Amino acid sequence: MTSVSQTRVWNVVIDVVAQSGHYKPNAQSLQNDFIAEGEQHYWVHVAIDRFTGQVLDKQIEVVNE
Repeated sequence: MTSVSQTRVWNVVIDVVAQSGHYKPNAQSLQNDFIAEGEQHYWVHVAIDRFTGQVLDKQIEVVNE
């Protein structure tokens, strides 16, 4: 091993909160008129090659709180 090596991979974590539900009758906007009935939380781990942009690995982890 050497201390002058370069890392070719970006490791990224994306935090996703997905909500399911419905709109109120006569809804005018998403922000004020959406009624959330369920929610699921995910962490998406992605490894990307810095030079080619190729996705090397991805994992989806369900977060239970």
